[in-house]
Amino acid sequence: MKKVFIVSLFLAFSVSEVDADIYKIYWPQENIADPENNPDDTSWQAIQITNTSSNTVIDGSMSGIYEQDFSGLTAEASEQNNGVSYQVNFSLEGTGQAPTVLDFSGNILKFRAETAIQLNPDGVIGDAYTYDVVYEINPITGELLSTKLVASTEAEANLAGDLGYSVDLEFSSLNRSGSAGTFQSYAANITNEGDANIATKGGLVTKQLSNPDGSSLIRQEDDGSIHIGENSVVIVDSPNSSSGNDMIYSSAADGSTLQIGNIDSHRTIINGTLEVTGETSFQSTIDMQGNRITGLGAPQGQTDAVSKGYLDTALLGLPSKIYVDTVAAS
Repeated sequence: MKKVFIVSLFLAFSVSEVDADIYKIYWPQENIADPENNPDDTSWQAIQITNTSSNTVIDGSMSGIYEQDFSGLTAEASEQNNGVSYQVNFSLEGTGQAPTVLDFSGNILKFRAETAIQLNPDGVIGDAYTYDVVYEINPITGELLSTKLVASTEAEANLAGDLGYSVDLEFSSLNRSGSAGTFQSYAANITNEGDANIATKGGLVTKQLSNPDGSSLIRQEDDGSIHIGENSVVIVDSPNSSSGNDMIYSSAADGSTLQIGNIDSHRTIINGTLEVTGETSFQSTIDMQGNRITGLGAPQGQTDAVSKGYLDTALLGLPSKIYVDTVAAS
């Protein structure tokens, strides 16, 4: 009787909507492998991935996993245990349960198989070594892309590490024999040191992204404006803006100043027309060759820009500078 493992994957991130793909994976049927009588038969290494959301089926292979050579591990284990002979068994179903899928992106399937590699001494003398394994494989071609061993003791970690294997140590002083379950979370917690990421090809439905302290990183207000930061730069598209134009401005309470650039070497290039509108609320006086002009909107500093309208008003009624220079030269 064929043994088929089925695992269902449900990957989603949303606020009020769910629009993610659901998969079923049929893993290799290792129980029907017969390498002694049928060494050329690799049909049992097949894997079938079914996207039940799109009704798409991938017929693939895990051949790269079963072509691995662990003779170096057995030789190292033998050397460290006074020449005791070792046998290696590697399987995706060492615990009788299907592997746990960690990611499926593009044509790369990443999963973890429990008790996937077992090094056992011939006889009762010698330490046994057991590893979980995290694999990355191309299920279309069967190419094995990466193998990471997961050890539970320092002896196991050192044995694999000395041979150049990528290995993690999951040490625990507890030996739990109860049932285990897996779950998925995108939250930063004490196990991931704040490194929690989500990648999506589709949409991400949310009204706000927040920092770990709860302050706003990006949010959308009821008026449609997008705020970047807690006291923030605001971006408003034309359908929601008071001016009818796309706008960007500062929501800061202390003068509402928006600065572009933060060092002298920064440059701002405008491809198109720059229009300066609005007037200042103070009165100022300009003295030009004894003529004084008082008006709204006057610049305050030596580096302040002026609009054409302001400059026209400032020069209105003054003698032409070209004329004055010509007379002076005469």
